[in-house]
Amino acid sequence: MQIETWKLINLNDFDKAGVPQQYFTQNLEGYGQANYMVLKAFELYGVLFAGELVFPGLNGINPYLKKRVAAYIDEDRNLQVGIVNENNG
Repeated sequence: MQIETWKLINLNDFDKAGVPQQYFTQNLEGYGQANYMVLKAFELYGVLFAGELVFPGLNGINPYLKKRVAAYIDEDRNLQVGIVNENNG
């Protein structure tokens, strides 16, 4: 399985906004324009991307893969998201 990933936002910047959720539009190389939402609930971050709500870190799992969307929080607190590329194994 191969997953192409993109950095969406640094969670330190998200926390500075002081809101529980925020919507974004971003042009992602190889994907195009992406509309997504980042949220925080009970110290857990989530992202709604391509119709899937994913919570990296849920039950200690980071990265977290749902059906086609994976999300990962790296050591610098960058929230990254990826799509499973079904054409490349």
